[in-house]
Amino acid sequence: MKLYLIRHGKTLANTRGLLYYGDEGLSQEGIEDLHNIKHIYKDIKIDYLYCSDLKRAIETAAILFTKSVDEYREDIQEFNFCGEKECSLPKGEMKFKAKQDLYDLGYVVIDDSRDAYDFFVKRIKDFILEVQSKGFENIVVVSHGLAIGQMLKTLFPLDRDIFDLVVRNGVGYEIDFDKEGNPISYTKIRF
Repeated sequence: MKLYLIRHGKTLANTRGLLYYGDEGLSQEGIEDLHNIKHIYKDIKIDYLYCSDLKRAIETAAILFTKSVDEYREDIQEFNFCGEKECSLPKGEMKFKAKQDLYDLGYVVIDDSRDAYDFFVKRIKDFILEVQSKGFENIVVVSHGLAIGQMLKTLFPLDRDIFDLVVRNGVGYEIDFDKEGNPISYTKIRF
Protein backbone atom coordinates (compact mmCIF):
# COMPACT_ATOMS: atom_id res chain seq x y z
CA MET A 1 0.00 0.00 0.00
CA LYS A 2 1.04 3.58 -0.63
CA LEU A 3 -0.35 6.54 1.26
CA TYR A 4 0.14 10.10 0.04
CA LEU A 5 -0.35 12.91 2.55
CA ILE A 6 -0.71 16.24 0.73
CA ARG A 7 -0.88 19.65 2.40
CA HIS A 8 -3.41 22.12 1.00
CA GLY A 9 -2.27 25.00 -1.21
CA LYS A 10 -1.32 28.43 0.06
CA THR A 11 -3.95 30.71 1.61
CA LEU A 12 -3.83 34.44 2.30
CA ALA A 13 -3.03 33.65 5.94
CA ASN A 14 -0.09 31.46 4.83
CA THR A 15 1.10 34.28 2.55
CA ARG A 16 1.14 36.62 5.57
CA GLY A 17 3.19 34.11 7.57
CA LEU A 18 0.29 33.02 9.75
CA LEU A 19 -0.94 29.60 10.76
CA TYR A 20 -4.69 29.80 10.46
CA TYR A 21 -7.62 27.87 11.85
CA GLY A 22 -10.86 28.56 9.98
CA ASP A 23 -12.41 27.88 6.60
CA GLU A 24 -10.31 30.02 4.28
CA GLY A 25 -9.97 29.24 0.58
CA LEU A 26 -6.80 29.34 -1.50
CA SER A 27 -5.10 32.60 -2.44
CA GLN A 28 -4.47 33.41 -6.12
CA GLU A 29 -0.79 32.62 -5.49
CA GLY A 30 -1.80 29.27 -3.99
CA ILE A 31 -3.92 28.42 -7.02
CA GLU A 32 -1.08 29.30 -9.40
CA ASP A 33 1.48 27.34 -7.34
CA LEU A 34 -0.72 24.23 -7.40
CA HIS A 35 -1.17 24.46 -11.17
CA ASN A 36 2.64 24.68 -11.49
CA ILE A 37 3.29 21.53 -9.44
CA LYS A 38 0.32 19.32 -10.28
CA HIS A 39 2.45 17.42 -12.81
CA ILE A 40 4.20 15.64 -9.90
CA TYR A 41 0.91 13.90 -9.04
CA LYS A 42 -0.26 12.98 -12.56
CA ASP A 43 1.06 9.40 -12.47
CA ILE A 44 -0.39 8.45 -9.08
CA LYS A 45 -3.06 5.80 -9.50
CA ILE A 46 -5.57 6.73 -6.80
CA ASP A 47 -7.89 4.07 -5.42
CA TYR A 48 -9.36 6.31 -2.72
CA LEU A 49 -9.14 10.06 -2.13
CA TYR A 50 -9.82 11.55 1.29
CA CYS A 51 -10.04 15.29 1.76
CA SER A 52 -10.51 17.61 4.71
CA ASP A 53 -13.90 19.31 4.50
CA LEU A 54 -12.35 22.81 4.63
CA LYS A 55 -12.31 24.98 1.49
CA ARG A 56 -8.55 25.16 1.06
CA ALA A 57 -8.21 21.37 1.03
CA ILE A 58 -11.23 20.87 -1.26
CA GLU A 59 -9.87 23.44 -3.74
CA THR A 60 -6.42 21.80 -3.60
CA ALA A 61 -7.81 18.33 -4.39
CA ALA A 62 -9.80 19.73 -7.33
CA ILE A 63 -6.68 21.34 -8.83
CA LEU A 64 -4.20 18.50 -8.24
CA PHE A 65 -6.30 15.45 -9.08
CA THR A 66 -8.71 14.50 -11.85
CA LYS A 67 -10.31 11.88 -9.59
CA SER A 68 -13.24 13.08 -7.53
CA VAL A 69 -12.92 13.05 -3.77
CA ASP A 70 -14.35 9.85 -2.31
CA GLU A 71 -14.81 11.16 1.21
CA TYR A 72 -14.72 14.59 2.88
CA ARG A 73 -13.65 14.34 6.52
CA GLU A 74 -13.94 16.73 9.44
CA ASP A 75 -11.60 14.61 11.55
CA ILE A 76 -8.57 15.46 9.40
CA GLN A 77 -8.96 19.20 9.81
CA GLU A 78 -6.12 21.24 11.23
CA PHE A 79 -5.32 21.25 14.94
CA ASN A 80 -7.24 24.20 16.40
CA PHE A 81 -4.51 25.78 18.48
CA CYS A 82 -6.51 28.73 19.81
CA GLY A 83 -9.85 27.30 20.92
CA GLU A 84 -11.99 29.49 18.65
CA LYS A 85 -13.91 28.95 15.41
CA GLU A 86 -11.50 31.18 13.51
CA CYS A 87 -8.11 32.57 14.47
CA SER A 88 -4.59 33.11 13.25
CA LEU A 89 -1.21 33.64 14.86
CA PRO A 90 2.29 34.33 13.55
CA LYS A 91 3.99 30.96 13.02
CA GLY A 92 6.59 31.47 15.73
CA GLU A 93 4.01 32.61 18.29
CA MET A 94 1.71 29.71 17.46
CA LYS A 95 4.53 27.21 17.83
CA PHE A 96 5.54 28.75 21.14
CA LYS A 97 1.97 29.00 22.44
CA ALA A 98 1.06 25.45 21.48
CA LYS A 99 4.36 23.95 22.62
CA GLN A 100 4.17 25.81 25.92
CA ASP A 101 0.62 24.54 26.46
CA LEU A 102 1.43 21.03 25.31
CA TYR A 103 4.63 20.51 27.19
CA ASP A 104 4.24 22.76 30.20
CA LEU A 105 0.53 22.48 30.89
CA GLY A 106 -0.16 19.14 29.22
CA TYR A 107 -3.15 20.21 27.15
CA VAL A 108 -4.52 22.76 24.70
CA VAL A 109 -8.21 23.67 24.54
CA ILE A 110 -9.39 23.20 20.97
CA ASP A 111 -13.06 24.23 20.77
CA ASP A 112 -16.45 23.44 22.27
CA SER A 113 -16.64 19.97 20.71
CA ARG A 114 -12.99 19.01 21.23
CA ASP A 115 -11.43 19.45 24.60
CA ALA A 116 -7.68 18.93 24.29
CA TYR A 117 -4.62 18.17 22.21
CA ASP A 118 -5.18 14.54 23.23
CA PHE A 119 -8.43 14.59 21.25
CA PHE A 120 -6.57 15.86 18.16
CA VAL A 121 -4.07 13.01 18.50
CA LYS A 122 -6.90 10.49 18.95
CA ARG A 123 -8.93 11.66 15.96
CA ILE A 124 -5.85 11.49 13.73
CA LYS A 125 -4.91 8.04 15.06
CA ASP A 126 -8.46 6.76 14.53
CA PHE A 127 -8.42 8.09 10.97
CA ILE A 128 -5.09 6.40 10.18
CA LEU A 129 -6.33 3.07 11.59
CA GLU A 130 -9.43 3.33 9.40
CA VAL A 131 -7.33 4.12 6.31
CA GLN A 132 -5.11 1.10 6.96
CA SER A 133 -8.14 -1.17 7.27
CA LYS A 134 -9.70 -0.13 3.92
CA GLY A 135 -7.55 -2.45 1.80
CA PHE A 136 -6.82 0.01 -1.00
CA GLU A 137 -3.44 0.05 -2.75
CA ASN A 138 -3.05 3.81 -3.32
CA ILE A 139 -4.66 6.30 -0.98
CA VAL A 140 -4.36 10.09 -1.13
CA VAL A 141 -5.21 12.37 1.79
CA VAL A 142 -5.44 16.14 1.26
CA SER A 143 -5.25 17.75 4.67
CA HIS A 144 -3.38 20.35 6.74
CA GLY A 145 0.19 20.81 7.95
CA LEU A 146 -0.11 19.88 11.61
CA ALA A 147 -2.62 17.10 10.88
CA ILE A 148 -0.14 15.58 8.41
CA GLY A 149 2.65 15.89 10.97
CA GLN A 150 0.50 14.03 13.49
CA MET A 151 -0.34 11.35 10.89
CA LEU A 152 3.39 10.74 10.43
CA LYS A 153 3.93 10.57 14.19
CA THR A 154 1.06 8.06 14.39
CA LEU A 155 2.61 5.81 11.74
CA PHE A 156 6.26 6.13 12.78
CA PRO A 157 7.84 6.44 16.24
CA LEU A 158 9.35 9.83 15.40
CA ASP A 159 11.33 11.77 17.94
CA ARG A 160 10.30 15.07 16.32
CA ASP A 161 7.37 17.28 17.08
CA ILE A 162 4.61 17.85 14.56
CA PHE A 163 5.73 21.44 13.88
CA ASP A 164 8.99 20.11 12.42
CA LEU A 165 7.12 17.77 10.04
CA VAL A 166 5.04 20.47 8.34
CA VAL A 167 5.84 20.73 4.63
CA ARG A 168 5.29 23.59 2.22
CA ASN A 169 1.88 24.10 0.72
CA GLY A 170 0.87 21.67 -2.03
CA VAL A 171 3.38 18.95 -1.19
CA GLY A 172 3.61 16.23 1.39
CA TYR A 173 4.80 12.71 2.04
CA GLU A 174 4.68 9.34 0.29
CA ILE A 175 4.45 6.44 2.74
CA ASP A 176 5.15 2.81 1.82
CA PHE A 177 3.63 -0.15 3.66
CA ASP A 178 4.65 -3.81 3.67
CA LYS A 179 2.27 -6.64 2.66
CA GLU A 180 0.98 -6.91 6.23
CA GLY A 181 -0.01 -3.22 6.24
CA ASN A 182 2.82 -1.95 8.43
CA PRO A 183 4.41 1.38 7.49
CA ILE A 184 8.03 0.86 6.43
CA SER A 185 9.24 4.20 5.07
CA TYR A 186 8.25 7.75 4.24
CA THR A 187 9.76 10.30 1.90
CA LYS A 188 8.99 13.93 1.22
CA ILE A 189 7.42 14.49 -2.16
CA ARG A 190 9.83 16.55 -4.26
CA PHE A 191 9.41 18.36 -7.54
